[in-house]
Amino acid sequence: MHIYMCETELMDEVSVVELFKFLNYHVDSSMDIEEFHKTLLSHKYAVMFREKRDGSLRGLFFLSLDKINNNNTSCTVLRPALSFIEKKYRGGPYIYYIFSYLSIREFILHPLTLFYMFGKTFSYRSYSVATHALSHVYPSYNQKTPDHIKNLIDEYANKIKLPGEEYDSERCVLKREHIHMKESVSEPGRADTSDPNVKYFMDINPGWVKGHLLLTLSLITMRDNVRIFCRIIRKAMKSKRGSAKYKSKRRNTFQFELYDTLSKKILRDFDLNEDNGLTLHEDDSMADLDAIFS
Repeated sequence: MHIYMCETELMDEVSVVELFKFLNYHVDSSMDIEEFHKTLLSHKYAVMFREKRDGSLRGLFFLSLDKINNNNTSCTVLRPALSFIEKKYRGGPYIYYIFSYLSIREFILHPLTLFYMFGKTFSYRSYSVATHALSHVYPSYNQKTPDHIKNLIDEYANKIKLPGEEYDSERCVLKREHIHMKESVSEPGRADTSDPNVKYFMDINPGWVKGHLLLTLSLITMRDNVRIFCRIIRKAMKSKRGSAKYKSKRRNTFQFELYDTLSKKILRDFDLNEDNGLTLHEDDSMADLDAIFS
């Protein structure tokens, strides 16, 4: 696949519709396209994974990168958000490419700055990817969460919590239910359930099937970059062998549908720049993120 990273504010309406339709293919959500667009704009970048042969959309990933500078703290904060890749392409190096590019660039430009990553995981797969790639992910089954890390997670939860939502501080779980993965996407396989990180995620966040989020905070180090680079090489080699054995004949599911009647109706009926008093939009712009780290 080809990987494209674009600033969300530069995306046109047709691209937003394409991402919205892809998201709805994987999750059950009460969000309409306006709410989705506002959530998209609250993040800095949208990453799209496209099939090399026809350019069809096969995965999406939203993230932001924030610089925090005040009298007491200087750090970089990576905030990944929604991330979905079609089943055929899972297990490859694609997500690791993004993390590796961003983290290595930050360590080169700011070698003495602390590098954190907040996570909102309602998928055991996302949590498993983070815990296998990084040395310090909190909370986790094999290390105690330091008090200052726990306080940062609690502050983050209070920042992103929507009206009517509950936050379980003891478990670091935000009980959000207006969006959750479809059963065909979320059902764990036998190999997944044997992973202690996956088991821990399901134990501490039993409501994950409803959409409950396990909030995490990770400290990324240079050692983690080396681990991620090694995983990229292994997964790239494995992915290449798999592609040589099996070539998909599946037609593009999403991109060819962009100009059908439904998409045209969405673009005609909704002004993506209009404020309609939406209630389910999470303000994740984090304009006051420095207050959390003060």
